[in-house]
Amino acid sequence: MPLIYEFMKTQYPDLPRNLEKDKKAEDLTSGDIISAGMGSEDELCKKVIHKFAEIFAVEVGNVALKLLPYGGIFLVGGVAIGIRDYLEKDHTFMHLVY
Repeated sequence: MPLIYEFMKTQYPDLPRNLEKDKKAEDLTSGDIISAGMGSEDELCKKVIHKFAEIFAVEVGNVALKLLPYGGIFLVGGVAIGIRDYLEKDHTFMHLVY
């Protein structure tokens, strides 16, 4: 997430970055970015979450094609749990997996 954040800063330099008022950019963690993006505090963090969800969806789809998991795929881990509400509400993830 921090690497995607750094990339998105170059792509959207005009978006306000409220998160960096509290911490330096190099000190940001995935948890910081998720908290700010899910809490609708920071527009740049929202874009980072959206981009991560796109990348995550493509990778989940690739794993499904490689392994043919008849029992399903379980999304686990700190980032998946942190953005769970986003993944459930935004249809981008499911659209890209299929």
